[in-house]
Amino acid sequence: MKRGFGFLAAAMLALVGAAPPDQNQVVAPVRTIKGSSTGLAWPSGIAVDRSGAVYVSNDGDLAGTRDAVTIYGPAANGDAAPARTISGDLTGLTRPNGLAVDANGLIYVASVGVTGNGATETGQDR
Repeated sequence: MKRGFGFLAAAMLALVGAAPPDQNQVVAPVRTIKGSSTGLAWPSGIAVDRSGAVYVSNDGDLAGTRDAVTIYGPAANGDAAPARTISGDLTGLTRPNGLAVDANGLIYVASVGVTGNGATETGQDR
């Protein structure tokens, strides 16, 4: 795997180590976020900000994380609860399936679903 890629599966998030970007290598995860406290529910997108915080879009039915973005601290590992969760009717999130965080801390989320396809800018994460 190349540096900077994450692996998402069911309710687990594994962050890979630092392989040189020009080489394909098998690299063990440097940390894995999984377990009942994580709030992960059908994770569908991942982004990491410059501080190392991990943002995950969730499309599943787990209470409290449906149509949500869960945010984990830079050192989160194992059965870590999210530091913050962005969810609720006012967010405009419907089946979020991708996200990005820019250099200014703005979070962008791609959504699909009954309210139509689109993108949502959630504002700065401070």
